[in-house]
Amino acid sequence: MLIKEKHYDILKNKKVLVAVSGGVDSMVLIYDLIKLKKVLNIDIEIAHFDHLTRDGESTKDKLFVENFAKANNLIFHTKAYSMYEYKDNHDVSIEEAGRLLRMELFESIISDKSNYILLFAHNLDDNVETVIMRIIRGTGLTGLEGIKEYEKKRNYEILRPLLDVTKEEIINYAEENNIEFRQDHTNFENIYTRNKIRNELIPLIKREYNSNIYDAISKLSSFSILNNEFVEDKIDNIINQISKQENNYIIMDSNKLKQYNDYEKTMIIRNVIDRLHNNYNFTNSHYDEILKIIKSEKGVDLTINGIVFYNSFNNFIIRKIMKNDLDKEIIVNKDSKIKVNNYIIDIKSDNKEVIIRKRKNGDRIKVKNSIKKVKDFLIDNKVDKYERDYIPIVEIDNEIKFIGNIYKSGFDNKEIIIERIANE
Repeated sequence: MLIKEKHYDILKNKKVLVAVSGGVDSMVLIYDLIKLKKVLNIDIEIAHFDHLTRDGESTKDKLFVENFAKANNLIFHTKAYSMYEYKDNHDVSIEEAGRLLRMELFESIISDKSNYILLFAHNLDDNVETVIMRIIRGTGLTGLEGIKEYEKKRNYEILRPLLDVTKEEIINYAEENNIEFRQDHTNFENIYTRNKIRNELIPLIKREYNSNIYDAISKLSSFSILNNEFVEDKIDNIINQISKQENNYIIMDSNKLKQYNDYEKTMIIRNVIDRLHNNYNFTNSHYDEILKIIKSEKGVDLTINGIVFYNSFNNFIIRKIMKNDLDKEIIVNKDSKIKVNNYIIDIKSDNKEVIIRKRKNGDRIKVKNSIKKVKDFLIDNKVDKYERDYIPIVEIDNEIKFIGNIYKSGFDNKEIIIERIANE
């Protein structure tokens, strides 16, 4: 058994969602969990994401995992999407694209359900590779933490029970117990940085410099976690004093932020990113570019890994780029209550066609006794440039009647009510 007793109390009586790729690590993990199912009183579900890669081989992986789930009477969740297409559409690295797609699937399964714990089969080799890769790319102390064994999220937990087990131990265990698995042959091709580290650099370090490199990196990772926990308590206090979180973005007072030195600013930014998304795949050069934005007095912006950084109205804003429900017009002809971006629109107007859309060039509204451009109205109300395209505009008979919850023109409150959802 590779899952150790120290993890039993975390797993007991939980709904366990296991990320299963079909590779040896995840198949060993699910094998052990099935053996522990009755002992720990756990409900096991499997999630698998097909990235549509390797000329159809990834889909064969999906079928392999699906058949395993059926044979063991386990609930099976799956989704397929090209990570290359996601990479191009979201301006992220290919590795980050794959990770984000998987997490979207896992979190959609968990949703707002309770008592869920998400399990990954990361092993000791993965952790060592991650730390070395971050050192090579440029990292601070946070990056030296590597992969965390346990994480507490808003409505679920994450556990990596095999994180202190080597790949060699896992393979030997699979052979001893006749555990079937799928082999991804691209793991042996030195086309990605991680593969080069795994297949070339680490063997060289073991052979020429330190045969106990795994132990050395593990100690460094553990020390970094303890150090960062201490620092993060102090940084959290600073963030709470100078910022405000609104749904998918955090606003910081630029003047207060500029009072801190570059190291302190970087630590603040790292922690803020982690609140919205995570700082995976951010390098020191990325943070240097973000610091330039903070120091700039102009409204320049920078997008990294699906997060945009920019100045707006004496504030520095970090925003997670979200899907815009208003990319297509919404036409409503009957009583409806719908959620659009971060707004709830309650319509009780059967006899009128209601169009809900985002702003257009040339939009104008009546303000007192004059006509004003919507763009100018939003600027006057200090709505930053990114938020402007997410505010729903309600149009009836070719006339703008509502702009979110900040503008209303001659319409009965009881017929249409718009509420903004704060801190969702």
